[in-house]
Amino acid sequence: MHDRRFIVSVALWLGGLVAAWTLVVLAQVGAPTKLSAHVAGMIAFKERAAAAVAGPKTIVLGGSSVFAGIHCAELGVLTGQPAVNFGLTLALGPDYILRLGRQTARPGDTVILVLEYEQYADTSLRSPLLTDYVLGEDPAYFRSLPWRTEAEWVLGLPFKRVGKAFLGMASGEPHEQLVDPDQSMDAAGDRMENHLSQRTPGMLRELVSYRIPDHYRVWQEAERDGTVLPRIRAFHRWCGEHGVRLLVAFPPYPDDAPPGAELDPFFTSLIRFYDAEGIPRLGTPWESLYPRDAFFDSCYHLTYEAASVRTGVVAKELLALKNSAAPVPGK
Repeated sequence: MHDRRFIVSVALWLGGLVAAWTLVVLAQVGAPTKLSAHVAGMIAFKERAAAAVAGPKTIVLGGSSVFAGIHCAELGVLTGQPAVNFGLTLALGPDYILRLGRQTARPGDTVILVLEYEQYADTSLRSPLLTDYVLGEDPAYFRSLPWRTEAEWVLGLPFKRVGKAFLGMASGEPHEQLVDPDQSMDAAGDRMENHLSQRTPGMLRELVSYRIPDHYRVWQEAERDGTVLPRIRAFHRWCGEHGVRLLVAFPPYPDDAPPGAELDPFFTSLIRFYDAEGIPRLGTPWESLYPRDAFFDSCYHLTYEAASVRTGVVAKELLALKNSAAPVPGK
């Protein structure tokens, strides 16, 4: 009898703690932090760059492999159609990146989707950066999540993040989104830094020591998980329904993967998926492999010079595809 009372008491005590913590977390939803403001400023800058183009445009959508891997100002000149670099960060996850694509693309636009390879197995709905950003800047997205995901966010939110939000609320300082968080973007949203001369010996050592994971295992997890691939399919349908042409390209990646990384079966599976979905490809993953010396500070960030070379290649592939392409859906 006493044991039962003890168990009930502990359960009630824990339930009370969970309820109290939930109320605390919900009370600071919509309160920004410096990190969320930084990301919000970056997104706002790119949204303005896209809105500034009056007619059809090319939007290169993805994570930092886009931001630090292609020059859209140059791409626009080479293809004759304005292009916007909507590269953000892998940590926002594919679900949120596709959400931004829906908010930005307009009828007649072309979207080139470039996902980093890790994103095929994880929607990143629990990424610390995504959590911080959404709770501070996009509460509507938080409320749109499945209740189980909402619960995971609430119970897993670091106390430090909650404290930062309440301190910001108590200070009364206005929330100002930065015009250019890095002071390093041009009007097309391109990153204007990462020149080879700026790479330090420490950055190069990290690049050389990076161990390429087994991405084929990642792909198998994606097929079992069944979350990311359906989201890509849904985005493809949305594009067709809104007169937007969706293309896919592949991120830059080191060309010296050991056999254990199993890149070949992974790349083959990617191609099979996109071809089956009827989403045109700009080249193949193998054609996006570069020597490690072409990267700046990570396996997805090219040097400015290498990004310029890649831009020329993408432009040729895009022109060849457009010249042979069917009409834009909905046109």
